[in-house]
Amino acid sequence: MKPFVKFCCAAIATATALALSITAAAHADAVVVDTFTVSFVDDFNCSFPVNVTITGEIRRQVHGDRTHNVYKQQYTWTNPSNGKQLFSISNGPDRILNHPDGSATIYATGIFAAVNVSGQGNVLHVAGRFVLFVPANPNEPVQLISKSGPNQPISNICPYLAN
Repeated sequence: MKPFVKFCCAAIATATALALSITAAAHADAVVVDTFTVSFVDDFNCSFPVNVTITGEIRRQVHGDRTHNVYKQQYTWTNPSNGKQLFSISNGPDRILNHPDGSATIYATGIFAAVNVSGQGNVLHVAGRFVLFVPANPNEPVQLISKSGPNQPISNICPYLAN
């Protein structure tokens, strides 16, 4: 799996697992809003480990027999050895369709990452649409169903975190 897809799968699957664990209101059309923070170490895009923190908002609303989750995300990439950070906001929305067996399908659309560096301009731009399937069993891998749009490699940010 390409590093970018691996990163996106890790990030979205982590946020989805959190979304699936949050209890929604039982009656139709009630909206429940929760915030989340997840962190992990990205050790596959740069030649050094990068701490990734994702903060976001999950909105759950029941429509008939399906619950839709929409969340916005902010990514922070930090080089733990020098403290340098880069930031990006994902404008979404990402829609999560929860299935009765505990699995989910994620429809992520929009700008996933846009990192601008002073004097350099846009060094990372990832946008478009991803469709992912998250199995009910957390030990099974997330499956990329489809992706489209411009995708620069996340490794583009490595030089700016290293210096």
